[in-house]
Amino acid sequence: MEKDYIPSKKFPKEIIESYDIPYLYQDFCVDDYVVYLRCMRLSPRVLENGLIYGIPFVNSICKCKKLKAQWLKCQEYREREIFEEMRKIHLEQLKKENKVKLLTENIDNY
Repeated sequence: MEKDYIPSKKFPKEIIESYDIPYLYQDFCVDDYVVYLRCMRLSPRVLENGLIYGIPFVNSICKCKKLKAQWLKCQEYREREIFEEMRKIHLEQLKKENKVKLLTENIDNY
């Protein structure tokens, strides 16, 4: 998971700090998040909110919906990667426990 919290390649640290991005979101999706936040700050609040995003054919009006979807897709990918990594670690631990259990059973049988 060390690769998860790498610094942004597109934006300097000062810009990330100026947008007050929480540490939780400073992962490898931070570039997409900064682009989305920049769009939200430049666009009118009336057109860029969750209620408007639910209306059909809103993509012609809203600019930031696609950027938010791109950021969310990156976040889902990141979470899936973390889950798979944790799953592999858990399976390895189970295999080790089973080997130890089998060894102790073999010793008890002698």
